[in-house]
Amino acid sequence: MLRNNLNNTRILILASLFTALGIVLYIVESLFPVLIPLAGAKLGLANIITLLSLQLFTPLLTLTILILRVFIASLIGGTFLSLSFYLSLSGAMLSFLVMLFAFKSKFFNIFTVSILGAAAHSLGQIFCIYFLLDNINIAYYLPILLLVSIPLGFFTGILANNLHPYLKKFQK
Repeated sequence: MLRNNLNNTRILILASLFTALGIVLYIVESLFPVLIPLAGAKLGLANIITLLSLQLFTPLLTLTILILRVFIASLIGGTFLSLSFYLSLSGAMLSFLVMLFAFKSKFFNIFTVSILGAAAHSLGQIFCIYFLLDNINIAYYLPILLLVSIPLGFFTGILANNLHPYLKKFQK
């Protein structure tokens, strides 16, 4: 019984650290000057946490970490319940679902999962804008975002892949 409680506590602490790291990465990324002059295009450093969480935790715990990260980061950034918040949440949710299915299929490597997640994030944002603003013309912007999501998702995948060996001791 004590061993089970220690494992639960360990998992809770790790999940809390992952949530905090995701928030820190989001804040750090927001401090960078705009590297890509396209609305909606970001490096997605906080997505590293989602990629690593999918490998380390259950899908439900990964989703919890993701939702907490989006909510807390939007509160810190002052965007809670704004258009930016809804875009972030919708992109994160669709990205999570796509990455979860890709990761569970065992057919894709971490780089492909990351690229698919980046593309799904862009798609989720476009859907959100369409439903909130009722403007189909936003669909013309989707190919540009999808094209940019390939190198950005690959870069995030490289970072997650390089960090993964340090987490192997936590997978026991």
